[in-house]
Amino acid sequence: YLKSKGVSVSAGHTAMKTGEIDKFAAAGVDRICHLYDTFEGRETNSGVPIPSVVDVVTVDDRFMLELILDGFHVPPTLVKLAIRAAGVERIIGITDALTGAGLPDGEYLDSTNRFYTLDNNELCRLKDNPEIIVGSCLTMNRAFCNLVKLFDCTPVEASKILSTNPACYAGLRNVTGKLQVGLRSDITILAPDMRKVEKCFVAGTEAYSI
Repeated sequence: YLKSKGVSVSAGHTAMKTGEIDKFAAAGVDRICHLYDTFEGRETNSGVPIPSVVDVVTVDDRFMLELILDGFHVPPTLVKLAIRAAGVERIIGITDALTGAGLPDGEYLDSTNRFYTLDNNELCRLKDNPEIIVGSCLTMNRAFCNLVKLFDCTPVEASKILSTNPACYAGLRNVTGKLQVGLRSDITILAPDMRKVEKCFVAGTEAYSI
């Protein structure tokens, strides 16, 4: 029903069984969000591994896979595994960032009125129970840096994961998402360390400069 109304639907944090994946895809759903994060793990039967939902969707070309790229929600080894198994063309990089992203370390309030502690070198954790992760403080420029320096991607591959693939999935393939004649000039220029944004252009017009 949602797909018939033009709404994009994805599955994440799900207890869906592998036998339901075909039905899920037949309904028009084609994206998995927060891959690995709060999915049921792989079970075994007499020592033989049983494929999990994550295993199946990773090798199923019907699905785009969203990965949180802060290096904490998903360990680097699993990020590399997903990229190698699914291929760069099927990965969409996301931040899972809360409202405090880009702000100094400290205590902030999330959209459900919970106080959390932001640590820019790590994660956002619930103030009253630091064992609970409530989100990330990742920004897209740091995600780009992580892809290249932590997850072994080339700058071109990182650009596809963070720009081209999301734009294509959002129906903007012929509008933006890469540097190409005829497309809108939406450009971010990073410093050599790839962590600081030096300039931003929106539709060819400078919108930000340090």
